[in-house]
Amino acid sequence: FDVQQSEFKREDSEEIMSEFQDLWCENESDTYASNSVYTSYETPADKIQESQYIKLESVWSVVDGEPEEPSLKLLKGVVLSNGSSVYTVEKVLGSGAFGEVAKCTKVGTNEVVAIKVLPKDLKSDAEDGEKALKYLYTLDPDKTNLIRFYESFTFRGSFCFVFEVLDMSLYDLLGQLKWYPPSVAEVRPITQQMFVALSALKSIGVSHTDIKSDNIMLVDHSSQPFRAKLIDFRLACKTANDYENMRVMVKLLGQPDKRLLDAGYKTERFFTLEHSGSAPFWTLKSLDEFEWTTGETVKKSSPVFDSISSLDDLLDMSSKMDDPEEVEDLKAFLDLLKRMLSWNPADRIQPDDALNHPFIIMEHLSKNRNSSYVTAAHEIMAGFQTKDPDSFTAGDADGSVSVIKSTSSEDKDAVSNQSGFQHIEKGLGSFELYRRRRRKNTKRGRRQN
Repeated sequence: FDVQQSEFKREDSEEIMSEFQDLWCENESDTYASNSVYTSYETPADKIQESQYIKLESVWSVVDGEPEEPSLKLLKGVVLSNGSSVYTVEKVLGSGAFGEVAKCTKVGTNEVVAIKVLPKDLKSDAEDGEKALKYLYTLDPDKTNLIRFYESFTFRGSFCFVFEVLDMSLYDLLGQLKWYPPSVAEVRPITQQMFVALSALKSIGVSHTDIKSDNIMLVDHSSQPFRAKLIDFRLACKTANDYENMRVMVKLLGQPDKRLLDAGYKTERFFTLEHSGSAPFWTLKSLDEFEWTTGETVKKSSPVFDSISSLDDLLDMSSKMDDPEEVEDLKAFLDLLKRMLSWNPADRIQPDDALNHPFIIMEHLSKNRNSSYVTAAHEIMAGFQTKDPDSFTAGDADGSVSVIKSTSSEDKDAVSNQSGFQHIEKGLGSFELYRRRRRKNTKRGRRQN
């Protein structure tokens, strides 16, 4: 008897519950059956009125002779509670192997939050994530560009994490832009904010381990362009496309040194140790070899990676750039990218050093203010940092993370300062004019040819 995501009136549910009890519930076991029904949660403190409808997800299964609670399924109207706080699901925002995320309202205060629910089979991930998230209480989420974490609790065997609601992921934004590549000047503010976040995490001994466009969220892209926060602390699961990620990295960055591969505990998943030469050496498995040894199906990545053989090939884009300042900016960006992606962790650039990299502080763009590109680049970054990188610190001696100071003495926090975002909007307007001019010049060149 299995009911999935169905709605029944109260009298119908009572009849069904009676059937469950007649079938296999006796004495204390009847509580298991009643727990399989999602009703409005009722506590003396909140006196929440029961809703007219209840939702059923599934009945309990029996494992080794004992009833086992089903994984929590988020549906509109489902109520989650830890005893002291009660939340009502308003909308499911996303789901996948990692679990589900829902927009919820806190009963009693009407506060809107996002709740991430991990199924019970991800207990280890949930426990690791909870440990990391509790460290975040020592940091200011707005000053450090980290998502605000409120609390965590277990409900019906599933693990619930309560966060602030943000706008959209960087991945979603790129999708809305139909994957039109942003300029490196538009990438810079996001990069700078993520370095601040990483520096903050490092100050409390936490590593994120899963930074990607899905885990970089825009706070409110309409009113605060490029204002971003880092989310998902050790809660993401391994993707099914990890071979393709490894293949692209080896192609663009070269193969890791043998000593690194010898020490890697997952090396044999992606590489094969060859003994045909004078000394053993590692080679990357072919796609067929990987699928055969793992039983996984690999999804091919974007064809853009087949058109380049290294990061230096991205400099070919400079032939389409009219402004030499934009070319220099691209070179600075690629230099930072290479230092970020070094296979050897000891050679990788640290967050504090990255915050002082030429690409972030724009020292290579400070000489020519007559360039429309340079003007727009500085306008965009005006809302995130001053010209002097020493005006803020990412990690203080006491382990806290201080705010990025604005150039104005009246502004104590440029990240949340509205005038800062007016600078950004002005910069975006300058970039739009710059792009139009570049497209016009490109069309003119084609006609002349």
